Amino acid sequence: MNLFEINPSFLEKRLPNLDLDYAKLVTTLNLDLAHLQLISDCYQHWRKFDLSEDFWLYMLLLVDEINRGSSCLDLSSHRFRQHQNLFNLPDFSDLEMVLSQLTLADNPVIIHHQDYLYFEKYFYAEQTLYRQIDALINNYQGSHYNQSAIQAVLKSVLQTLSYPLNKEQIQAVITGLIKSFSLVSGGPGTGKTTIVTSLLRCLNLLGVSVQDMALAAPTGRAAYRMTESLQLGINQALTNRQSKAVDLEQLEAQTIHRLIGKTTRFNQSNRYHENHKLPFKVIVIDEVSMVDLQLMTELLAAVDRDCRLILVGDQFQLPSVESGAVLADLMPPANRSLSLSPQFAKLISELMAPYVNSKKDVISSTEDEHQGLLVDSCTVLKQSHRSIEAIQNLSECVRVGDAAGFFSHPDLITFEHDGDTVLQRAQGVIWLSSQQDTKNSGLDVIWRWFNHHINLKQYKQVLAQCQHFKDQDINQHRSHLDSIFQHIYNQQILTLLNQGVAGQQIINQYICQQIKQQWHIDLTQNHFHGQVVMMRHNDYDKQLFNGDVGVLLDADDGWRAVFPGTTGYRSFLLPLLSELATAFAITVHKSQGSEYQHVLMPMPGDINNRLLTREIVYTGMTRAKSSVVIYGTQAILSKAIESYSERHSGLQFW
Repeated sequence: MNLFEINPSFLEKRLPNLDLDYAKLVTTLNLDLAHLQLISDCYQHWRKFDLSEDFWLYMLLLVDEINRGSSCLDLSSHRFRQHQNLFNLPDFSDLEMVLSQLTLADNPVIIHHQDYLYFEKYFYAEQTLYRQIDALINNYQGSHYNQSAIQAVLKSVLQTLSYPLNKEQIQAVITGLIKSFSLVSGGPGTGKTTIVTSLLRCLNLLGVSVQDMALAAPTGRAAYRMTESLQLGINQALTNRQSKAVDLEQLEAQTIHRLIGKTTRFNQSNRYHENHKLPFKVIVIDEVSMVDLQLMTELLAAVDRDCRLILVGDQFQLPSVESGAVLADLMPPANRSLSLSPQFAKLISELMAPYVNSKKDVISSTEDEHQGLLVDSCTVLKQSHRSIEAIQNLSECVRVGDAAGFFSHPDLITFEHDGDTVLQRAQGVIWLSSQQDTKNSGLDVIWRWFNHHINLKQYKQVLAQCQHFKDQDINQHRSHLDSIFQHIYNQQILTLLNQGVAGQQIINQYICQQIKQQWHIDLTQNHFHGQVVMMRHNDYDKQLFNGDVGVLLDADDGWRAVFPGTTGYRSFLLPLLSELATAFAITVHKSQGSEYQHVLMPMPGDINNRLLTREIVYTGMTRAKSSVVIYGTQAILSKAIESYSERHSGLQFW
């Protein structure tokens, strides 16, 4: 038995002598060691208050919510009401206690605010975030541009693009020029990078130097993709003889951690914080759905009053691993139309008029409806250009939780067998129905899909061109390395889980075993030429980040891991990289910020798995440009589509 397994006996030792159903609590709630230790400390220190069992149940329910990604226990939520009935709990306000007396080391622990119950640090983080955004909007001291100046730069930038922007994209660019704090939310392929490129070009023409601009994303992989996409957009601008845009090619995105100089050292501040601000006039943050509450407050603390901040992401993708769903909190609720104030709507319409065919005005609200701190700051993008139409249509069914619509949709290709013809389809969304297969039969399906889409025979041939390369000559092999990574990014197996038959660990082991057998490699050999790997932590000295994908190659001086970069390829001796994992299959979480031609998503076999949500299926599907194969039972896929990651917070921007 695991020494630190959370079982009924473990829980009872932390909260002894209470009339609680410890077994039910362990099986029903998401509990973790760190919070249980905190509660145990509270239990020891607060004995004199003679707190009831119901109070400690509320504490455990709060831990459960934190581990679900919430920042608080919403006492009006459906999930709380279910738990309240299950454990026969009275209303929290009926418990007799004085929360201000319940402290540890003279610090408050529990906050009851309105209809929410918090651990103190999350309450402070939420209050801080709201104040920070309010200050960025209402205390901005940077440049304001008049209507004629904005009209001039829009004409210079938008009329030189090789393709026209749609109405929402133009609105997002204009909003970013007018507002000191703006948000853009849209799915993959809706033109978020095009908006950022156009906005930066406009600001550059308005006098903001490249040195005063910064780009960042939550992960190294997302930062690399942001840089790559931006440079592609700039190059398209350059083909239209916009020489002013040349300077923008210098921009390179970095992780948010690196931007603010985040430190994990005890009692030491980040490099940039509320008393030492970042030296930029414009900051753009991509993939904001992945940013947790704590990191966002640390970032905003470092943003100066004369800085324009643009947040970009997809509010329907997987939220951050840590607590909070910041982008979802900032954007208007999905069931609410995005209205503008009358004055702002009039200004947007006038600036947009030369670039839209429709004479219809931007939707405005009445003064009575005009409320909320972020009104006029948000743009929602709907038209996608990345994936084929079938992927867009079916991912929309997933996004809104319509399982019946998904399975009855005419674009869904359904098979109940695993013939190679099915697995080799070049386009579409394929649901490959599985029974409760034996371990190896399911893995064999995955292997045959992988073998076809990576084109293993050609992959081996191009790998041979890089055998025993010299590190100093690595970029002489650039064309071969480009081809290697084209094979890698042509396809990707995306799993919901790390472990289990449908988890990335077992799938990676199986694929490695099959490749070794086909290529006549000793099965006991740990590494092989062409093994795809991923960084599992940030290594700032080497400029490698969690989620970066590389390939192991047999160099002249030993095994080296080769990674692509914006200026070429870099290789590192394997002993210098302690945190690498095989990455023929990766989790959906690790895929955020990436795109592939073809995606295979094996579903787990446990219908009660908490990771079965529409967000994870939607995120995985929208990584694909041409085809998606979902392999699993209808019951499990339906459960995932109908479930959603419900995160609660007390933030109220709307």
